[in-house]
Amino acid sequence: MTANIQTDVTNRVIAAMTTAGTDWTAPFRRSTGGAARSVDGHVYQGINALLLGLQGGGVWATYNAWKKRGAQVSKGQRGTGIVFFKTITKKDSQTGETESFGLARGYTVFSADQVEGWDGATQITPDPVETAEVAERFIAETGAVIRYQNGRAYYSPQGDFISVPADWRNTPGVDASAGRYLTTFHELGHWTGAVHRLDRKFGARFGDQAYAFEELVAELTSAFLAAALGVTGEADAGHVESHAKYLNSWIARLKEDKRAIFTAAAAAQKAVAYLSNAEQVAIAA
Repeated sequence: MTANIQTDVTNRVIAAMTTAGTDWTAPFRRSTGGAARSVDGHVYQGINALLLGLQGGGVWATYNAWKKRGAQVSKGQRGTGIVFFKTITKKDSQTGETESFGLARGYTVFSADQVEGWDGATQITPDPVETAEVAERFIAETGAVIRYQNGRAYYSPQGDFISVPADWRNTPGVDASAGRYLTTFHELGHWTGAVHRLDRKFGARFGDQAYAFEELVAELTSAFLAAALGVTGEADAGHVESHAKYLNSWIARLKEDKRAIFTAAAAAQKAVAYLSNAEQVAIAA
């Protein structure tokens, strides 16, 4: 991957964090466009899911791809850069040994809202009851142990359980706030990192880099799940407050390591895949 692509993507994410603060993932939660997907129906993964999710998700394609479908990008519209990854394998003609390396190339895409002449669906209007039922089933069928207790929501690595406020037991389904699901998705992200699951390093204490990085992975997991499952709405105060503790650490880490956001997005996508396979509830595009 070229340094220019790494720097460009990292700067865009830092700008979103700096401008929006703790609300930087809000486009995932407020969009009715669903998870970001191509005009062909491919759901974007990893860093591209993040970059397009920050723009509100929905349907995307390159200028030429829209043109092939009889649509035209509206005059004055600016595209959004994404990254295409490809693995290149080369064989040494003398030794016969092969070597593989990744190649990244930048592309510019436009959303369906930026084009004219396309009659495909650009928005998904989620049904609150159906969305709540899917979210509840998704959480339940992961197999994670969830304890309804007083206090804040958290994941306990020692006990391998998720603790959530006791009153959440009395607000299931459609009556539950989006904040409840967003927070639970965040803690499920942590749950996947256990040594007997995806074995991520949680960090020893608040403030160290591994600790803050794990929080970023969990936050992206929550954002990806919210987009995929159609959960829209505002994060609750506790969820936002927890992000505020890590925001400066996230920004500092991204400035230090231009690969960090790619690694975090990939880890979050892996967490989503693990949770989806674990509970067998299909995530809709």
